[in-house]
Amino acid sequence: MSSKQISNVLIVVCLIGMVAWWRWQSKPLPQKKPATLQVHALQPPRMSPPSADASGDDGSGMTDATKVDPAMLQALAQAMAQQQQMATDRAVVNNLRQLASAADQYFTEYGLSSVAYSDLVGTNSTQAVKPFNPVAGETYPDVIVAGSAISASGVAGARTMTYQ
Repeated sequence: MSSKQISNVLIVVCLIGMVAWWRWQSKPLPQKKPATLQVHALQPPRMSPPSADASGDDGSGMTDATKVDPAMLQALAQAMAQQQQMATDRAVVNNLRQLASAADQYFTEYGLSSVAYSDLVGTNSTQAVKPFNPVAGETYPDVIVAGSAISASGVAGARTMTYQ
C-alpha cells in the first residue's frame, strides 16, 4: 500500500471515530428524579423485554453511538478537505510573502527595479530566502518587478495566488 492510500485509510478511520464520538456526546444525559419519600409498600419494577428502539440495536450488532451517518461522514470529509486547502493556501502565501520581503530588501540595497528568483532563493549568503519546495505543485515567477504583485500559478494544479 502506498503512503497516500495509508493516509486515506487513516483519515477515514479518524472520521468514523469522530462521528461515533460526536453521536455519543450528543446523547442527552439521563435525568435523575428528585428523591421522594414513599409511604406505601414498594412494588417490584415491571420488566419488559428490550425492544429494538430501547436498546438502539437493529440487529446489526452496532448501537446508535457507533453507527456512521453517510451524510455526516461526507460533511466531515468536505470540512477536512476545506481545512487542507486553507493550510495549503497559507503555506503558498507565506512563500510569496518571503519572496516579496526579500525582493524589497534587494531593491533597497541595490537600487534596482527587478530581480531574478535565483538571486533571492538559494543557499548562498547573498540569497535572502532559503530554498523551499512547492507546497502544491505551484510555480513562482522567474523575475520579480518592483511595485507589482507576486503570483504563484498552478496551486494544486488549478489556482493562482497573488501577494501584493
